[in-house]
Amino acid sequence: MDPLADSLVGKVLFAAPSLTDPHFVRSVVLVIQHTRMRDGDAADPALWTPGGGVEGVPGALGLVLNRGSGARVADVLAQAEALNPEAVACGVDAELFHGGPCEGPLMVLHGGVAEPGSEETRVLEGVTFSSDRDAIRPVLAGAVRPARFFAGYAGWGPGQLESELEDGAWVVGALDAEVLFDAAVDPWARMLGGRGEGSLLDGVNPQILPEDPSRN
Repeated sequence: MDPLADSLVGKVLFAAPSLTDPHFVRSVVLVIQHTRMRDGDAADPALWTPGGGVEGVPGALGLVLNRGSGARVADVLAQAEALNPEAVACGVDAELFHGGPCEGPLMVLHGGVAEPGSEETRVLEGVTFSSDRDAIRPVLAGAVRPARFFAGYAGWGPGQLESELEDGAWVVGALDAEVLFDAAVDPWARMLGGRGEGSLLDGVNPQILPEDPSRN
């Protein structure tokens, strides 16, 4: 798989064992938006934001899949509702995940179809991304399943992700919807510690890897 393909939307970035940024150690990131920087593109340092990626403007946005917060979506939204009567109500019992270090609105990956006229994005087969308030309402009501909920996201400026890929910080792979929506599965451990095809560390238990693999 070419890590510098024109678009990595729908692909998954597995943090290499050498990646020690505390925000991304052992992380697995689903790429939601990506436009590759080309020769002659202006290096605007601004990061993309959910729903803000402009066609043709280089940059990338993703969600970290394996960083649970321990908080429940309903509890977080109940607190928000107490401060804002127009906050979106919640009828699902689900964990809120840390999608990355950049602040943003509530974001959802769900198994429904993208609503016409909304800012929802079909990321891969069986997985739709949304940060659109109105489109998220039925997901929060439990009418659209499966679903996962995120606060924060990972954002890259023009050329930043490509540079990290060239440095070997990420391994580009794929996950199907069934694995992606199974929050009990650690996809990083599955990829780097499994014995199946595509394993990077065949036979090595990822739980015993040091936080900084260069120090062992």
